[in-house]
Amino acid sequence: MPQKHANNRSLFWPRGKVLGGSSSLNRMIYMRGHASDYDGWAAQGCTGWGWDDVRPLFLRSEDHLTGANALHATGGPLPVSPITNPHPTAQAFVDTAVAAGHKRNEDFNGDDVRGVGFNEMTVRDGRRESGWQSFVAPVLDNSNLTVTTGALIDRVLLENGRAVGVEYVVDGARPEPAPWWSCPVARPVRPPSCCAAVSARRRTCATSASTWSPICLAWGRTCTTTR
Repeated sequence: MPQKHANNRSLFWPRGKVLGGSSSLNRMIYMRGHASDYDGWAAQGCTGWGWDDVRPLFLRSEDHLTGANALHATGGPLPVSPITNPHPTAQAFVDTAVAAGHKRNEDFNGDDVRGVGFNEMTVRDGRRESGWQSFVAPVLDNSNLTVTTGALIDRVLLENGRAVGVEYVVDGARPEPAPWWSCPVARPVRPPSCCAAVSARRRTCATSASTWSPICLAWGRTCTTTR
């Protein structure tokens, strides 16, 4: 779709339809966002999303390869490392910006995200570490985990205003669902007869990034199930 503010160009924006999502194909930049972003969400009613709420979770997930400090932690599943050998062209760009008066920023995950510098990356030993490799692959043998590939989420299932599961298709077809009362790891939800669905006992997480997550949530508003 032509973008008005991009000289009416249609931009190519590849998405990660692969295990690990776009973390398996993006530029591996590790950027948490500024504390004010999260505090702004909390102020708008998103309880539990303030910076003081989410910061411990970021730190728990992180394994910073230069060691722990006030901003970073070690021991988590996701490796985070600085760029230690930048390309000469990239280094010249940063040096020129600093010479022009811009602030050099050594850590864009710090208290001040303004300035110019190099991002940190989700890399270990020169290799990409996607969300899949960091968080899921190590627990593939967990009996509570089932991975379905080739699946496209149709919508989030809502019950009394609460997300209780998702409806999906696999390779263009709806798989035959197990009887809704027999789900061994989730609170049962009876989907409409045309739906294959999985339900969640505790919570449903939308992790399709900034493009598909809002779409799934918008679809969810049109589908309400009853047990």
